Amino acid sequence: MIEWQPTVPHTRVERQRTRWGRFRISKPALTFEQQLRLLEDRGLIVHDESLALTCLTNINYYRLRGYWLTIQKPDDSFKKDSTFEDIWAIYKLDHDLRLWLWKTISPIEIKLRTQFAYWTSLYGDPFSYLDKRLYAQQPQYEHSITRFHKERT
Repeated sequence: MIEWQPTVPHTRVERQRTRWGRFRISKPALTFEQQLRLLEDRGLIVHDESLALTCLTNINYYRLRGYWLTIQKPDDSFKKDSTFEDIWAIYKLDHDLRLWLWKTISPIEIKLRTQFAYWTSLYGDPFSYLDKRLYAQQPQYEHSITRFHKERT
């Protein structure tokens, strides 16, 4: 039998088999305060504990983890002088960039959908979207139409 290994580096877990034969990760639940202590125990400097707890409470430890992986060593400790505020700044930059990008492309997406619906209905019929000859990629069409029919029922 091949021994199961976690797919995420730095993760130490006990394995449990589900009734479907898959493994799931089993870790003890930690309060937000315990999560913050764990980060501090690993060498993360926290200047503003209130900010850190608010972030853990509202955003989630694992969502934030993606932003600190670059400053974390393979043994789970943090590189020297790493701060929670640095992680928060990176998160905020990413968040603000995503909002700006969506705000920028949203009108373009709406315009494209409007034009597609307009021209398809004007030069076709109300059911033109069902005509597979109008689609360049048949496998994607088949997948989309199957999902469409499932959602209707």
